[in-house]
Amino acid sequence: MFPKPFFAFIFCASIVAVVPAPAAAPASPCAAVHIIAARASTEDPGPGIIGTLVTQIQNRSSQTVSTNSVTYPATLTNYPSSSAQGTAATITLLTNQANACPSQNIVLVGYSQGAHIIGHAVAGGGGLMR
Repeated sequence: MFPKPFFAFIFCASIVAVVPAPAAAPASPCAAVHIIAARASTEDPGPGIIGTLVTQIQNRSSQTVSTNSVTYPATLTNYPSSSAQGTAATITLLTNQANACPSQNIVLVGYSQGAHIIGHAVAGGGGLMR
C-alpha cells in the first residue's frame, strides 16, 4: 500500500512533533512585577510580617514577580530618624528599580512604620511625624 520509507518519514515526523521546543529566552531580565516591602518597627531586617503577603503573591501570580526589602533601622527609640532613613531608602530602591526596568509594574507594601515610610516615599513626605 505505502512504501516503507513513507512510514519511516511519518514515524520520525511524529516524534519531532511531540518534542517540546526550547523555551524562548526572556526578552528582558526584569520580572513583570517587582514588590518592594517595608517591615514594621522592631522587626528583623528583611520583609518582616508583610513578607507573608509578598510570598503569597509570588506563589499565586501567573506573572514573574521579583522582590526587595527596604533596609532601614525600623526602631521606635528614634522614630523620626528611622522613618526618615526608611523613606530615603524606599525612594532610592524605587528610583533604581524604575530606571533598571522602566516597563515593570512596581508594588509597594509596608506594615506599621513600613507603611508610614511607603506613604512618605510616594506622597513626598519627609519621614518625620509632626
